Amino acid sequence: MKTLFTIPKNSKVKDTSCIDTSRIRIEFSNGYELSVIRGKYSYGGPEGLFEIAPIGRENDLNGDLLNFECDDVLGWLTIDQVNEYITKMNNLK
Repeated sequence: MKTLFTIPKNSKVKDTSCIDTSRIRIEFSNGYELSVIRGKYSYGGPEGLFEIAPIGRENDLNGDLLNFECDDVLGWLTIDQVNEYITKMNNLK
């Protein structure tokens, strides 16, 4: 799944996919991470869309990093939308 996205230089990608769920975790050089999943139980997965969760430096889910309004995860995203969030996470200080 990682080839679907634009991964910034100096970032690491862990693929932790399983039988029915595609899952990657992008580790940015700024210490933040982004979980990207698509599967039958993820938000939008059955429709072929993606769910993301930003992860703080303390390994905590933190939707505030990307200004999510009321949750730590965001679903029903297209590839282009996920790439926009990857860029935002990479640019955090």
